[in-house]
Amino acid sequence: INSGDVVVRSIGSDLHVDLEGTAPQVDLPINMPLVGTVDIAILLTLRAILLDSKNVIDPIAEVLLFAASRRQHTVEVIRPAHERGTVVLCDRYTDSTLAYQGFGRTLNLDQLRTLNRWATGDLDPDLTLLLDCPVAVALERRRRERDRYQSLDVAFHERVRHGFLASVVDSGTHWLA
Repeated sequence: INSGDVVVRSIGSDLHVDLEGTAPQVDLPINMPLVGTVDIAILLTLRAILLDSKNVIDPIAEVLLFAASRRQHTVEVIRPAHERGTVVLCDRYTDSTLAYQGFGRTLNLDQLRTLNRWATGDLDPDLTLLLDCPVAVALERRRRERDRYQSLDVAFHERVRHGFLASVVDSGTHWLA
């Protein structure tokens, strides 16, 4: 699973699993049949804007674009999959907003939690997997051209990692770290 992939698989139950962490890429063998494809053109357009290293985006504008993308993702992909009784695997969800925009960009965490609840209609993952590694290791693993986030300084990535680890401690009920 690479950053931004949407994978909807059916194993006969309603489950929303979220992959979070500081690792740049996760490769997982998944042996479940693919339920179907979803047109996610709007999501890909927003993602391209957000990750393009040529774009300079105000942190508040950035989080609002992520919230718009997350809302569209929830409405077009996650909720319909739940209604069909399928398992949903997401690479990044609301905990990423808290880590990247809250800890990394130092935006107000309470406001971000409210925005997350509004954007997702209060939909939380049943399970969040934290894929953690030291920032230096994660930065070393990056082989491709760096996007806006991958180009940020080590201090930003350390704050993000701290944010993920703090989230596990603060709301550990849905985390597997």
